[in-house]
Amino acid sequence: MAQGLAYNTQYPELLSSYRQNVRIRINRRKKPIKAEAYESVYFLDEKMPDGKYRYYCRHSENDWDKIVSIKANLGLTVNFWGTIVTNEPINFRGKDEVSARVVWWQDGIDDNINEED
Repeated sequence: MAQGLAYNTQYPELLSSYRQNVRIRINRRKKPIKAEAYESVYFLDEKMPDGKYRYYCRHSENDWDKIVSIKANLGLTVNFWGTIVTNEPINFRGKDEVSARVVWWQDGIDDNINEED
């Protein structure tokens, strides 16, 4: 079982070392969404600041480094990768989770990702 760190967003200086800016494609949509990604971090806040949305992400059974889905609720998360924070809500279209993958990390583009697929 992976362990996660738990933080309250009232202390952004504690979170800054975990933050990465990312672009995430959801359900193969053409346009990725921008997000802040916090690997292995749970947010304890009941509410996020206005205009911010948080979601828990899952990794696959075989690769703990890559996001494979995003959950609609913040309950218990099996294969917990971490938390993402977005400026826009994600449309889950009535599902509990959506498939997702990162197409850009803060330090550059992942060479294994084809932007067109």
